[in-house]
Amino acid sequence: MKQELLRQARVTGLMIRRDLEGVEESHSRVTPPTGGNHMNWVLGHLIKSYDSAVSLLGGESLWTKDAGEAYARGSSGTTAADGPSWERLLDDFEAVEKRFQASLSGIDESGLQDKAPYSPFDDPQETLGSLLGFLLLHQAYHAGQIGLLRRVAGLEGAIK
Repeated sequence: MKQELLRQARVTGLMIRRDLEGVEESHSRVTPPTGGNHMNWVLGHLIKSYDSAVSLLGGESLWTKDAGEAYARGSSGTTAADGPSWERLLDDFEAVEKRFQASLSGIDESGLQDKAPYSPFDDPQETLGSLLGFLLLHQAYHAGQIGLLRRVAGLEGAIK
């Protein structure tokens, strides 16, 4: 199971990095005309999610709790003047992705069967492995949003 989770993380990371190629600060702050968050928020949200998983796996967080609050689920997103620069988010994504993969690589396969400390769906049978599987589904979901948001910002699709 661990190798499959690592593979999913690598593939999702490749898709995200490809969709981020050529995206500049101004592109990252374009909000879809029908509502929703801009690319800056989505990338920050992905970083926050990976960072939480790193802590869960016993690794060292990249962001302080306060640093990630603007990107928490249910937050309204950041405005053009708020949040870290786009370049900082790009660097932080690379760093937290590496920390996540290193933390996951360091866990014993049997540890993935341990009871999870929480469940997004209040499942009393949630294991660490199933929770991480959901995290990677979450990351892939938002990776797709980045692909669409790049087009909303006026850029060509990067994955064909």
